[in-house]
Amino acid sequence: MEIYAKAAEWLLRYPEEFYDKSYVQKALKVLDTGLERAAALEAGKPRWLRATGRLARAYRSRIDGSVQPYGLVIPPGYDGKTPLRLDLVLHGRNGRLSEVSFLAKHDSPAPPTRRHFELHVFGRTNNAYRWAGEVDVYEALASVERQYRIDPARIVLRGFSMGGAGAWHLGLHNPDRWAAVEAGAGFSDTIRYARLKGVPPYHRKALHIYDAVDYSLNAFNVPVVGYGGEIDKQLQASVNIREALQSGGFPFKKDGLNWKLDRVPQAGEAGLRAVFLVGPKTAHRFHPESRKRSAAFIREHLSARQAEPDELRFVTYTTRYNRCRWLRVEGLKKHLERAEVQAIYKKEKNLLVVTTANVSRLSLAPPWKISGVEIDGQRPALKRTGTEKPLNFQLVEGRWLPGLVSNPGGRSLEKKHGLQGPIDDAFMDSFLCVRPTGKPLHPKAHALALKELERLEKEFPKWLRGDVRTVEDRKTRLEKAGTNLILFGDPGSNSLIAEFLAEFPAILEWDREKLKVAGTGPFEPASHLPMLIYPNPKDPEHYVVINSGHSFGAREFKGTNAYLFPRRGDFAVLELGGKPGAKQKMRFAGFFDGSWAP
Repeated sequence: MEIYAKAAEWLLRYPEEFYDKSYVQKALKVLDTGLERAAALEAGKPRWLRATGRLARAYRSRIDGSVQPYGLVIPPGYDGKTPLRLDLVLHGRNGRLSEVSFLAKHDSPAPPTRRHFELHVFGRTNNAYRWAGEVDVYEALASVERQYRIDPARIVLRGFSMGGAGAWHLGLHNPDRWAAVEAGAGFSDTIRYARLKGVPPYHRKALHIYDAVDYSLNAFNVPVVGYGGEIDKQLQASVNIREALQSGGFPFKKDGLNWKLDRVPQAGEAGLRAVFLVGPKTAHRFHPESRKRSAAFIREHLSARQAEPDELRFVTYTTRYNRCRWLRVEGLKKHLERAEVQAIYKKEKNLLVVTTANVSRLSLAPPWKISGVEIDGQRPALKRTGTEKPLNFQLVEGRWLPGLVSNPGGRSLEKKHGLQGPIDDAFMDSFLCVRPTGKPLHPKAHALALKELERLEKEFPKWLRGDVRTVEDRKTRLEKAGTNLILFGDPGSNSLIAEFLAEFPAILEWDREKLKVAGTGPFEPASHLPMLIYPNPKDPEHYVVINSGHSFGAREFKGTNAYLFPRRGDFAVLELGGKPGAKQKMRFAGFFDGSWAP
């Protein structure tokens, strides 16, 4: 019910979102529906909980406590007992999208014609399902799974245009979450698509997180349809993936305009399952015949899908995306470099054979009873306390050892899933901004820090549709937050920054006379501002971020979604402009290693 009130409130907050006269009628429709639901709820008869057809619902996000909408199509005759297929549909870019237009569309009385569920996610408007938009997909899906009987083995990810970019992104970064992926148009790389020039090294490294093409091998683990129109420039997105797979040793052959595998795996056999379709003489839309062929491909693989594949091939560059079914990459030797795992179950020997590259920590939870594990030719002893527990291994001085050895080499911190940076990663979970109340060391640098907080408070609601929660530094402590803390100011003005410096002086040295960040410097603190992300020393399952919101902003949100990649790494130093209103200069930026060391 609350989402209808939010939709109207947000429309009045941003009156420029009355894009034309129709938005007045859409707003009135949304308010009427909200009032109807309020009356039904007050009477104890929330009919939408049992309705079929097309309707809108919402959930409350853990990121910022905001309510976020999603659209559902519930098949006729749904009885709440039989688990059904669900297609998760990612919309294309729509510069006029708001809560009002989304709800007005998805509260349509049109009767359902399909025999499966459809979930249409809002994605916090237009961001190619990145950052908070990515979390929106999974939070909306979790909300539906809590309230409806969904078959987890038949969840299909589909999208076109920006939705196609999102499908490549989510489908290849998290391949074990989907029964099949259909990605139409969109983009799968950044530099070529956005025509970027002079890209600095720390941006290129960050693009290994962002670019779906780098994760093409993960199509081995999920049936994939790539599509583009013959005369659509965004055909390049699926061409990128296909060519990367061909370079990796998977042969394709032409089938008219389409591409299919030279050899299709037989039933029960592990292997790549993919087809790349091209709509003849088609611009930016899905050709009807290609749509039919895609639907047939998906139906075929839903009916033939193995419960658990006996071979996995997985690639990642970051522990943010570290999971594929019964395999997890828990640590990398070098972050933001290609890491690869191939795991094969040898049934006749009850043996799991694993080969790795650039992996330092590994967790395996095979669904079969196994007598041994071979990793890179080594046979580490098994330490399994129960069939439900994963098998953990760690590489120490070239040897794979069982268990996760604590503090190898005296290291106290490790980059791990959800705690690996870069700065933008902190805004994919619950976060709290901390405003300074003390006396700053240098007024001009301090003013830039407050300007960064102001930018976050202004841009996050507009572009990611949730309000930023802020508290004064005197009202919280590092150990009390239970959330990612975004600290603004300096050691004089913000007591939590001073507290952080006392814990990690080698990471950040900062006083009135000098500034050193990640061992680099010194810089003049009156004219420079540090930004970084690091584990909270008093709450090590959460981050501390200093003086940075998202590293991109309104200009990038207004442009192509390919611009929304990380731009400050794990740490950065900005130099203040010499004249009032002058643009700040990035002095340097970089990434910590796997032990959170410079």
